[in-house]
Amino acid sequence: MNRVTALFLFTFGTLLLEPVLLFAVPFFTFNVPELGLIAVVYCAHGIRGSLSRGAAAALGIGYVIDLFSGAPVGMHALVYVLVYFLVRATFGRIYGRALWLQALLGALASGAVGVLVISIDQWLNPVEHSWAMLSHLPLQMLVTGLFAPAYFYVLWRVDRMASYEVSVEGIFK
Repeated sequence: MNRVTALFLFTFGTLLLEPVLLFAVPFFTFNVPELGLIAVVYCAHGIRGSLSRGAAAALGIGYVIDLFSGAPVGMHALVYVLVYFLVRATFGRIYGRALWLQALLGALASGAVGVLVISIDQWLNPVEHSWAMLSHLPLQMLVTGLFAPAYFYVLWRVDRMASYEVSVEGIFK
């Protein structure tokens, strides 16, 4: 099985279970870690493979997020593909083996996605208080950044199960 396909299917399953697992914790009332985004960042940074396969995975994960969240169809898909290429271009030469770098990647990507989604939503549906959602962005970035290293490790394990012979190029080599 292709590595990106395996990660997409695992992320899809994780996104199905995410509401059950994370909303049971009282702390996660509004801000939950963006596990789909962390998977996109892992595809961009951890798998140095084909651009088209990674972009297709980012598009698919974004589309699934759109379906689950009730957002306009294609909004998260577009934003996740943009973030995929942004992470790929910005951190293309850095191997993120340090936990703080993985947390930083997750937090910065979460901030970029938050700003882009709020901006696109404001453009599509100009509501007076849409920009007030930016006040939730720092806590969202913190939560996603804290969960990023652990989820990167889980994705690395799934990646290794899907394709053991090429796992040495991954982020935890």
